[in-house]
Amino acid sequence: HATYSAIPNFPGISGDSFSFDGNEVVDYRPFKALVPSEGFSAGLFAYVSDNQPRGLSVLFHNGSYSNLIGWVIEVTENGSAGFNVGDNSSSNGVGSSASIPLNEFVHIFGTYEPSTSTTKIYIDGDLESEDNVNQVPSTRDELTIGCRASFRTRYFRGKASDARIHNRVLSADEVKQLSNIRSDRSYGSPYVPRKPVAASNLVAWYPFEGEASDATA
Repeated sequence: HATYSAIPNFPGISGDSFSFDGNEVVDYRPFKALVPSEGFSAGLFAYVSDNQPRGLSVLFHNGSYSNLIGWVIEVTENGSAGFNVGDNSSSNGVGSSASIPLNEFVHIFGTYEPSTSTTKIYIDGDLESEDNVNQVPSTRDELTIGCRASFRTRYFRGKASDARIHNRVLSADEVKQLSNIRSDRSYGSPYVPRKPVAASNLVAWYPFEGEASDATA
């Protein structure tokens, strides 16, 4: 399992992230399944280390790579962030147009709107890309942070904080509010992760306050 970490660029503040050294994973099983037909949103703060392994690495995954089930937030081979959904036969999604910054926290958030089959990815609260997909994602009861579910490959190296999953599509304003969580506090103050103003359908919340439990449980 992942190890506890303090954040170096927030002096005096500790207890608000987990470190992944490229061989670790936080595994939640059984995970309470989403209802994709109602739409969903998922994301987290990610600190991508400058010694990230070459190739694709997985930040947040609900599903299985063996048969392309579910959804995934990942860092691609070229350093961009991606949000993809799969329907048991194929997968598709959206990605950021540029590499995400290294050695600093970046808010990465994806949404899936079933009425229009639209996926969106936000970087630091700004809509980076959107596209229509043919896949209607199916999910399973396995959720991982730090590597692929099922195969346990594509490990992430860096830090993760404040991971959230909603069984609805968050608005652009709500995503922006979440992306500002880190800046909406003073240096030296204890870090207290906040639920969004509209917290309905928040099905999982992992603040990573020194341990990895679901704060909605």
